[in-house]
Amino acid sequence: MHLALSETDEALGYYEQALLIVQVIGDRLGKANCLKSFGDYHRQQEDYKTAFSQYEAAAVLFGKIGNREGQAECLEGFAKFHEAKGEADKAAETWEKAAELYNTLGMPKRALPCAEAAERLRGNGL
Repeated sequence: MHLALSETDEALGYYEQALLIVQVIGDRLGKANCLKSFGDYHRQQEDYKTAFSQYEAAAVLFGKIGNREGQAECLEGFAKFHEAKGEADKAAETWEKAAELYNTLGMPKRALPCAEAAERLRGNGL
């Protein structure tokens, strides 16, 4: 919510606090969600190297706990990362993977925007 309100510094502080809490209580899903949120934050700040590593760590953790929806959300983050870097082909490929995973999970409403983003990139480039 804070990122949507452009309160990025405040949001980062909350994510850091949340990460400490979930680490103390051993909440791996909470940790994965925090890592993904850190990725979103750093991508929006155009710190792409940090964003990529946060998405990667989150995706690995989501995979370890069997949270495929979280993995799909990380794919969305990776796709946005590639788009921001001007890597249209890589972004489209990643959007397609996210759409496929959402469809596999029976989440067509989540898949559709991903498929549309891939189509937009395949048809128009960035």
